[in-house]
Amino acid sequence: MPAPTIRRRIGALEGVLIEHPVVEFAPLTPAEIDNIERRVRLREPITRMEIQRLENPRPILQGSVIITCNKGHLCVKRYEGIDLNDI
Repeated sequence: MPAPTIRRRIGALEGVLIEHPVVEFAPLTPAEIDNIERRVRLREPITRMEIQRLENPRPILQGSVIITCNKGHLCVKRYEGIDLNDI
């Protein structure tokens, strides 16, 4: 795809983002975090809404799991036998 086309599309997306304010989401519950971690482990899809909810509070620490999300890229790390809340 030519660079001018990419620039035009990015400009259009930026215009849409400016027009629509960022939505504030309720914090994720421990059950929702466990569900997302389980689905990532099983390679099941995560919805865009869930990814948007994960991008707000970075990083998410729960038990032995760290979840980070940056620009739509989801990273889930599990440290077996370590309770990250105690650190």
